[in-house]
Amino acid sequence: MILIWNKIKSGALLLSPTWAEACNEASQAKAFGMGLFDILGITDQRVATFALNVQQHGGAHGFRGLLRPGVLWGEPKSRGIRLDDAVDQAIG
Repeated sequence: MILIWNKIKSGALLLSPTWAEACNEASQAKAFGMGLFDILGITDQRVATFALNVQQHGGAHGFRGLLRPGVLWGEPKSRGIRLDDAVDQAIG
């Protein structure tokens, strides 16, 4: 499928107001991710895993919001959470 920038932009402009008041990562991240994938023309749900339990450096376990190893990583955060924390979580 060929992605057309104007189609992506118009889809994002429609999606954005729908999620303007979203504030809970735990209950809203997957639905938002699926909406975003739809804008990008990705309909195969096997493209990535949501809330994947991973082993972190040092042996502790944690979750990654959205992951396709070696290809894609996304870490949704609730409103008010510093985005630097998401980067630190990914690196860990």
